[in-house]
Amino acid sequence: RTATLSGQLVHVAIGRLLSLLAAEKRKGQLLLVRRDEIATAFLRDGQVVRIDVPAEREQLDGAGRLLWLLDWLHGRFEFAPSDVTDPDTVGLSTPHALMRHARLHEDPPTAP
Repeated sequence: RTATLSGQLVHVAIGRLLSLLAAEKRKGQLLLVRRDEIATAFLRDGQVVRIDVPAEREQLDGAGRLLWLLDWLHGRFEFAPSDVTDPDTVGLSTPHALMRHARLHEDPPTAP
């Protein structure tokens, strides 16, 4: 497995990275490592279709796993092209995930 794209999340935010991979309709595996956590996102036609997460995060559904990854600010990533035939267990496109993530992290309106 040869990484064709790698770097640090502090330099390239995960949302921006997923948007780039979606725009280019890439397929392959995106390995993400932070401290002692490892996650692998599987992409087909630029969309995340499956995410393998550490055991303590396995209770999250596919969309929850994607939203959890979008919280990562530090760590490193490697993307390696490969055929991905997994069924879509995420069910959330990259643009919709980014919008949902932004809404979850909005500051609540302040009362006058």
